[in-house]
Amino acid sequence: MIKRSIIILCLLLVFISLLSLLLPSAISVARSSVVFASEETISREINNPDNWSDWFPPLKEGLMTIRKISDDEAVLQKSADRSMTLKFDYKGVDSTVCTITPQSGDAVSYTFLQSPADGGVRVTLIANVKLAWYPWQRVRGVFMDKILGAQYDEALAGLKAGCERP
Repeated sequence: MIKRSIIILCLLLVFISLLSLLLPSAISVARSSVVFASEETISREINNPDNWSDWFPPLKEGLMTIRKISDDEAVLQKSADRSMTLKFDYKGVDSTVCTITPQSGDAVSYTFLQSPADGGVRVTLIANVKLAWYPWQRVRGVFMDKILGAQYDEALAGLKAGCERP
């Protein structure tokens, strides 16, 4: 009976592993919000790492601290031994691309796009996540929108509030 259970468990693991190979290796999660402020105001808020503590949820909630290294790089400190690097790859008035890389090396690329909409500016946040080949990573990708979406909505709401402040 135990031998049979082990065989069934092994077959189930092999099946899940093979099934996970059919799942995508990269996931994009996108959220947007209309902000009633100028593109320049929004760009200043996004492009300056010092401002991220006003709207980026982990910083705003005190779960992390930020230390600016240069205008294009900062360190997000979670604890004494856990940190991430924030690096701006491109800064423009209508778009910004940055990468957050934890010590594990699994970088997430963020793109902020701005376009006119409804009397304001539509800010779209697109997160691109590369997944490892591990089956649990690929399966996690299926739920990535649910896992990260609420945090991105919160980030855009904070950005909106900060930019619309008189």
